[in-house]
Amino acid sequence: MTNVKDVFESISGKYDLLDSFISLGMDQFWRKRAVNLLEGQDFSVILDNGSGTGRLASEIQRAFPSSKFLVLDLTESMLARNSVRDARRIVASADRVPLPDASVDLITAAFLTRNVPDLNAYLREAHRLLRPGGTLLNLDIFMPSNWFSPLFACYFFRLVPFFGDLVTGSRSYSYLASSVRRFVSPGQFSEMLSGAGFSGIHSEPHAMGSVWIHVGNKHSDA
Repeated sequence: MTNVKDVFESISGKYDLLDSFISLGMDQFWRKRAVNLLEGQDFSVILDNGSGTGRLASEIQRAFPSSKFLVLDLTESMLARNSVRDARRIVASADRVPLPDASVDLITAAFLTRNVPDLNAYLREAHRLLRPGGTLLNLDIFMPSNWFSPLFACYFFRLVPFFGDLVTGSRSYSYLASSVRRFVSPGQFSEMLSGAGFSGIHSEPHAMGSVWIHVGNKHSDA
């Protein structure tokens, strides 16, 4: 079984560059759109899971500059490059976060969940950490189920691993590509959110159904 921590340790220095290259420069647009979905809300404490170098959290910090930020990642080398200002850095797995119950108002993650060993455990942990009325925002890559599927498969399962592995000198991008193949569908992810106790679930496709943003809320009386 592939060690996810080793995968990201091996590519930490080149991850952002390759992320943008592989997404054809669209990854930052998706992050901005995810942040736009949070407009009009107020968050005292924000936890960014799988924060890496902090590209999503930095966008959120610009929108919510008065919020307290916690950035979590499994790898120290990623967190060492994290750009979020005045944030508490936590080296831990996103399904076992060393924080008390109901201690954060917003949990975010970009391109994390398909690498979580137990997705149900991760969502239950997020629900535990959120205060009543809190929000979970998730951005990730999914296998499209439309006409774009064959083109996506050719690009993401063949070209991406070839160039990613070549540049990093590892097999890490072969693993990252295969993680999409094994991942649940966007509809299944929405059902899992509901099963973990989230409501008011919003799901939004991008990149012809290969990238989705999901938002769910913890019941205010939970």
